[in-house]
Amino acid sequence: MFKHRVSRKYFTANFRRDYIVGLAVVLFCGIVAGEFALAIFIPTYFVRANLWTRQMARQKLFSEYDLLRSSCSRLESRGSIKDPVAAAENRLLLWNLNLMADYLRANREKLTTEQSTEIHADVKTFMTIRDRLSQNMRYNKVEVLKTEKFLDRITADLAGK
Repeated sequence: MFKHRVSRKYFTANFRRDYIVGLAVVLFCGIVAGEFALAIFIPTYFVRANLWTRQMARQKLFSEYDLLRSSCSRLESRGSIKDPVAAAENRLLLWNLNLMADYLRANREKLTTEQSTEIHADVKTFMTIRDRLSQNMRYNKVEVLKTEKFLDRITADLAGK
């Protein structure tokens, strides 16, 4: 029969070393490619997360703003505020909210995060004012000056000269 001889060079350490070197090169290239992919993916992810956060903040601002504006409008239309000064304050608040609506409509997409935060703080302040007005409580305190003592003192000083 025919005997098949296998060369001894396939059983040497050189042959095994070639596979290990090849495997090392493949692993090295894979690690470098993975690091490169992460270097691109992580900043992209944070930019997307930042955009998502910004959109959520905007959405919250606009929904709270619309709710505030509609509740002030309802207070005005129902005439549920009995105090005339409080009713005038509500009309003033509604007028201000309508002006803000024009600004927000025109600049909705251009708002920065800082601007959204500032407007949101204003909306929170307006909500506090609206809550007081809805309970028929004036936001501003009307104080009456008592001028009698001062006028008497001034007239006494003038009479003495």
